[in-house]
Amino acid sequence: MNSPQYQDDSQTSNSVSAVVCSWNAADSIVSCLKSLRENGVYEIILVDADSEDGTQELAKPYVDCILQDQRQGLGAARNLGIEVASGRFILNCGCDNIMPPGSVQSMLDYMSETAVNGVSAVTHLQPKGYLSRSLNEYKKTRFFPGVRNYIGTPSLFPATKLKSHPFDPACSWSDDSELCDRWRVVYNAKFAISDSVIYESNPSSLSEISARWKNYGRSDFEIYTKNGPDWSIGRKIQSLLYPFREELIKPFIKIKGLQRFTTLPFLIYITSSRYIGWAKCALRSSR
Repeated sequence: MNSPQYQDDSQTSNSVSAVVCSWNAADSIVSCLKSLRENGVYEIILVDADSEDGTQELAKPYVDCILQDQRQGLGAARNLGIEVASGRFILNCGCDNIMPPGSVQSMLDYMSETAVNGVSAVTHLQPKGYLSRSLNEYKKTRFFPGVRNYIGTPSLFPATKLKSHPFDPACSWSDDSELCDRWRVVYNAKFAISDSVIYESNPSSLSEISARWKNYGRSDFEIYTKNGPDWSIGRKIQSLLYPFREELIKPFIKIKGLQRFTTLPFLIYITSSRYIGWAKCALRSSR
């Protein structure tokens, strides 16, 4: 598919390369890629981990190239796309993200207005049941516009900086957090969540939720293992308590009214899943 003419000195959506990593994403990939095309991005690069459900075939009409991911982790997969991206900015977009018209431009504008080095967006789900309603309540307390130490997917960065200091391929799930930590040292970088609203696919089951938060726990363990030797005892304790504080205590306090108590089982579930993910990695590494 031919991309729009790229103007190097522009800061519009047609100066953005979108990198989408996928694995068996047939249910969501077309909606995701269509939304990127409707935003007028310069190019779309799909990095696919050898999907077996027809993801690549569904994606072909909407992408500029498809790269094969050898399943070395999300950081390594994103780096494959970053390496070949030719836009002035790079958008790391989840295969379950749907970008409403104008949302990419809104992220660019917010990055310029706040003079930060990277932005993400507010993500919402369509409230179709307990899981999606609980996730939305949780997200409202954690992800809202403003300057942040960490940002997650979808994330938008200047291409030159991201190519010079890409994701750590050794961090299979801690890619976003590790990148932000490193950029603060290398670039004295600042990040923000923009006021752009992005939609994501609803979770289909508790097991899907559990798998996601176990991977977050894996991310926590990767960061702890990488940086822990240089941390003080206080910093190590802070890292160990992070899921309890951020996933359970703060959301429970911030959620208002009856929703606070109806969402509590969900908060306990995701916090437990995150610690289980951490513990499993710790047990494997000790063998």
